[in-house]
Amino acid sequence: MAELRAAEIGVGAERVLIAEGAITEERYLRALSIWHGLPFEPFDGRTRRDCPLPDERMVEAATSG
Repeated sequence: MAELRAAEIGVGAERVLIAEGAITEERYLRALSIWHGLPFEPFDGRTRRDCPLPDERMVEAATSG
């Protein structure tokens, strides 16, 4: 059902599941990282200074995906 709804509105099924509250975004990302054999590091406790990109580049990164 999430897959069908996702196709109707043009997003991935994970976005539908997250929006419906069936799974949290963090839980989804943790599962995805495990599936790909990658470590997961949440941004809890991080500050803006921890990112080396200047503000202008952050905006570009956000708009380009």
